[in-house]
Amino acid sequence: MASLPLIQCFHVAKSYVAGEDILRDANLQILKGEFLFLMGPSGAGKSTFLKMLLGLEAPTRGHILVDGRNIHRLSRKDIPAYRRTVGMVFQDFKLLPRDSVAYNVALPLVAAGRPPGLVRSKVKALLQFVGLEKKAGTPCCRLSGGEQQRVALARAVANDPWILLADEPTGNLDPCASAVVMELMKAVHDRGTTVVVATHDPSLLEHIPEARRVHIHEGVFYEEAEASSTVCASALGGPGWD
Repeated sequence: MASLPLIQCFHVAKSYVAGEDILRDANLQILKGEFLFLMGPSGAGKSTFLKMLLGLEAPTRGHILVDGRNIHRLSRKDIPAYRRTVGMVFQDFKLLPRDSVAYNVALPLVAAGRPPGLVRSKVKALLQFVGLEKKAGTPCCRLSGGEQQRVALARAVANDPWILLADEPTGNLDPCASAVVMELMKAVHDRGTTVVVATHDPSLLEHIPEARRVHIHEGVFYEEAEASSTVCASALGGPGWD
């Protein structure tokens, strides 16, 4: 019997103002171990969708299941455990700038109640993974943008999450730093993590050409071939397809 997708979204809608849906009928299934690019312009709803996957926002309508559980029906006591299964990387890093690299990476491990010895060994291994072991004691504010994003990535995967979400992770980086970050994300994916990268930048696709591509258009998800047809039909004033 085939296993269920890791992430399932059924008729998801989200609005902050009545009658103005950011997402209006979003349906999507993401298999365990997939690498998926979620494409769309600014304001399309990419960040909102990732926040819903993280459990920070709830759908206005519809359901999101992760590993078969409706994540927006979790009890208050179960939400922290769920969030430890999802890592998040943001465009603006969201680090503690005056604290050290090692301290920032250790935070999710400490919050999860890991023993001090495990925290130290895990932080060391993570910093080696992202190539920043020599900067463990450096305040994050003294790092370049690319280095800060590598710290953010190390922090996001500290608790070995099932899912890694990235919201415009290279939006503030130069092409060289972007390439390094994408290679690290590929390495995380190669270890079995399901990765979802939200971006408006088509150049990122070149780094992982085998990744699945889904577009958001007018609040609905489309696979890439479908998205091209829909956008063209919309531009011509047509209905897209039935």
